[in-house]
Amino acid sequence: MSSLTILRNQNLKGVQEADVILLGCKPKNLKDGILREPGMLKALQGKLLLSILAGTSVESIETQIYGPSLSGDTDPVAKDRCRIVRVMPNTASLIRRSMTVIADSNPPLSSAQAALVTWLFSRIGRVTNLPPYMMDAATALCGSGPAFIALILEAMADGAVAMGLPRAEAQTMAAQTMQGTAEMVLSGQHPALLREQVCTPGGCTAGGLQALEDGKVRASVATCVRTASVAATRLGRGEEGVNGPR
Repeated sequence: MSSLTILRNQNLKGVQEADVILLGCKPKNLKDGILREPGMLKALQGKLLLSILAGTSVESIETQIYGPSLSGDTDPVAKDRCRIVRVMPNTASLIRRSMTVIADSNPPLSSAQAALVTWLFSRIGRVTNLPPYMMDAATALCGSGPAFIALILEAMADGAVAMGLPRAEAQTMAAQTMQGTAEMVLSGQHPALLREQVCTPGGCTAGGLQALEDGKVRASVATCVRTASVAATRLGRGEEGVNGPR
């Protein structure tokens, strides 16, 4: 890259000058008309729009751009409309260790477009493709997941500090332990088998695992992913207070 141009409050100019657009606003901003600015429809013509909006379907974005009558049209290519792709990376993109999920497109992208989208997000980590209906769950697991994992990591370090370890060392040890375990799973080991390999009868690991089961940690973590998935769906509908009473 020879140069980088930063535009502020000039969305239309940015879209006019780009071939690929990354839509990264809050879902509510979509309904506020960020894609209905005068001239935006023409600027998007024939281009690739990559959306990382939580809970927001391709059809919702199409409706904002083209209106409800053309949303879900099965032949956007023939009309030279922009192709919209739903994507969910995560904050580990900053160190090129993201887990990015790309929703399958209908109709499928051209081979060149599909290769470009995969290439772009492969620069910042791993990439996988899933059907659109799975994207809210993927958003909860991959998009929100770093926060969940950080809390567990922090709790492990807190326990070690309570038993006398210095804070900095405890945090590094917990992070390295988590990273090493994750890499073993990514290499093909099943987490349950890995857990059993560490857990000897009557040992300290068995005692610690029993404390986790007594505290319903497994159920709580699974529920947190399910709750975040539902919240993502509600965000995509433009709802506010999505984590309030249900």
